Amino acid sequence: MLLKAWMIQQLQNCWLHIVLFAQTRVSLKRVSFSGLPLPRKLMLWLRYGVYVPLQCFILLAIGTQFYPDKFAWEKEFLWQVHRMANPRLDAWVQFLTDLGVYTGVVPASLLVGGWLLARRHWRSLGYWGLTLVGNIAINRTAKFLFHRERPQLWPNAHFHYDFSFPSGHAMSSMTFILALIILLLGSRWAVWVMLSGAAFVLMIAWTRIYLGVHYPSDIFAGWMLSTAWAIGTSLLVLPHKLLGDYFGTVTGSESTGSDSIESNLTCSD
Repeated sequence: MLLKAWMIQQLQNCWLHIVLFAQTRVSLKRVSFSGLPLPRKLMLWLRYGVYVPLQCFILLAIGTQFYPDKFAWEKEFLWQVHRMANPRLDAWVQFLTDLGVYTGVVPASLLVGGWLLARRHWRSLGYWGLTLVGNIAINRTAKFLFHRERPQLWPNAHFHYDFSFPSGHAMSSMTFILALIILLLGSRWAVWVMLSGAAFVLMIAWTRIYLGVHYPSDIFAGWMLSTAWAIGTSLLVLPHKLLGDYFGTVTGSESTGSDSIESNLTCSD
């Protein structure tokens, strides 16, 4: 238990160092964007896009590890969802839940990566690969670290033998949608991906709870950790996406030239 508490503290310290590093990248570039000085805009993203989600994850990690009685309501919640189970719905839910990783996110990620490679969007491709592959590594590490057993409330043909916290399906679906939104910011597709992506992420979460393979806290923790990862990585690799086009011109990013996703997506307008 002490080792887990120490590891949680080290994770928090690691992200604080990343925040400080990102802040120093633009500390001397006090330009204006949308009425906000750039460093202030950066700190808003770091606070609400990275720090707050990470703190939520850490609180859930501490709570589920050291105060499990506070999460006893989750079992009753799972039973309530299980009341709607029937063989036909089971088959549909199994099909839908696989979209969260194996038959949906993975092939779609490869397609997007192939498109970025073909278009020679090198920085975006680097961000895409780093975010998605890093998400897998973070999820595997967190599962190994926290060792939370999966729910075993009823006989389940879909039972998994790895650990429960945080949910891999929740993390993969959220990371995929957030990274795609960040890449599409400024294009006509961004809003559509936000709306459809939110529905997709919620659908995957519901299927994991319906199947009884995750607690709600596993889902929410996965969302928070993947949000902090996707946004934090974007601020380091593609800072102009969230901080504005002027920052991209300062750092020589892909806001202009052959590496502009927005220009390729909107050229037909």
